[in-house]
Amino acid sequence: MRRSLPTHLLLALAVALPLLTVSCSRGEDLPDPKPGFCEAAAKYDKLIERKKTIAEQIPLLEKMQRNAPKDVAADVTYFLDPL
Repeated sequence: MRRSLPTHLLLALAVALPLLTVSCSRGEDLPDPKPGFCEAAAKYDKLIERKKTIAEQIPLLEKMQRNAPKDVAADVTYFLDPL
Protein backbone atom coordinates (compact mmCIF):
# COMPACT_ATOMS: atom_id res chain seq x y z
CA MET A 1 0.00 0.00 0.00
CA ARG A 2 1.39 3.37 -0.98
CA ARG A 3 1.11 6.11 1.62
CA SER A 4 0.13 9.52 0.33
CA LEU A 5 0.72 12.88 1.93
CA PRO A 6 -2.22 15.01 3.01
CA THR A 7 -3.13 17.70 0.51
CA HIS A 8 -2.19 20.56 2.86
CA LEU A 9 1.29 19.10 3.35
CA LEU A 10 1.79 18.69 -0.40
CA LEU A 11 0.74 22.29 -0.93
CA ALA A 12 3.12 23.46 1.79
CA LEU A 13 5.96 21.48 0.19
CA ALA A 14 5.21 23.02 -3.18
CA VAL A 15 5.45 26.49 -1.68
CA ALA A 16 8.45 25.96 0.61
CA LEU A 17 10.70 23.74 -1.51
CA PRO A 18 11.70 26.59 -3.82
CA LEU A 19 12.45 28.69 -0.73
CA LEU A 20 14.72 25.97 0.63
CA THR A 21 16.67 25.57 -2.61
CA VAL A 22 16.91 29.34 -3.11
CA SER A 23 18.64 29.63 0.24
CA CYS A 24 21.69 27.99 -1.39
CA SER A 25 22.14 31.05 -3.60
CA ARG A 26 22.30 33.64 -0.85
CA GLY A 27 22.60 37.35 -0.91
CA GLU A 28 25.53 39.16 0.60
CA ASP A 29 23.64 39.98 3.80
CA LEU A 30 22.90 36.33 4.70
CA PRO A 31 25.35 33.65 5.87
CA ASP A 32 26.23 30.85 3.48
CA PRO A 33 24.54 27.53 4.24
CA LYS A 34 26.61 24.43 4.93
CA PRO A 35 27.42 22.46 1.75
CA GLY A 36 25.45 19.46 3.05
CA PHE A 37 22.27 21.51 3.03
CA CYS A 38 22.55 22.54 -0.62
CA GLU A 39 23.50 19.03 -1.70
CA ALA A 40 20.54 17.48 0.14
CA ALA A 41 18.15 20.20 -1.11
CA ALA A 42 19.14 19.56 -4.73
CA LYS A 43 18.73 15.79 -4.33
CA TYR A 44 15.41 16.28 -2.56
CA ASP A 45 14.17 18.48 -5.40
CA LYS A 46 14.94 15.67 -7.87
CA LEU A 47 13.23 13.07 -5.65
CA ILE A 48 10.07 15.14 -5.52
CA GLU A 49 10.05 15.49 -9.31
CA ARG A 50 10.22 11.69 -9.59
CA LYS A 51 7.48 11.25 -6.95
CA LYS A 52 9.58 9.04 -4.68
CA THR A 53 8.27 7.51 -1.47
CA ILE A 54 8.30 9.18 1.92
CA ALA A 55 10.86 6.63 3.12
CA GLU A 56 13.23 7.84 0.38
CA GLN A 57 12.61 11.50 1.23
CA ILE A 58 13.19 11.34 4.99
CA PRO A 59 17.01 10.82 4.93
CA LEU A 60 17.47 13.89 2.72
CA LEU A 61 15.17 15.99 4.88
CA GLU A 62 17.13 14.89 7.95
CA LYS A 63 20.38 15.93 6.26
CA MET A 64 18.83 19.26 5.32
CA GLN A 65 17.69 19.73 8.92
CA ARG A 66 21.19 19.03 10.30
CA ASN A 67 22.79 21.50 7.89
CA ALA A 68 20.07 24.12 7.48
CA PRO A 69 20.89 27.81 7.90
CA LYS A 70 19.11 29.39 10.85
CA ASP A 71 16.65 31.29 8.65
CA VAL A 72 15.20 28.10 7.10
CA ALA A 73 15.81 25.51 9.84
CA ALA A 74 12.27 25.86 11.19
CA ASP A 75 10.83 25.28 7.69
CA VAL A 76 12.75 22.03 7.29
CA THR A 77 11.64 20.84 10.71
CA TYR A 78 8.03 21.75 9.86
CA PHE A 79 8.07 19.35 6.90
CA LEU A 80 10.11 16.60 8.52
CA ASP A 81 8.14 16.27 11.76
CA PRO A 82 4.84 15.04 10.24
CA LEU A 83 6.64 12.42 8.18
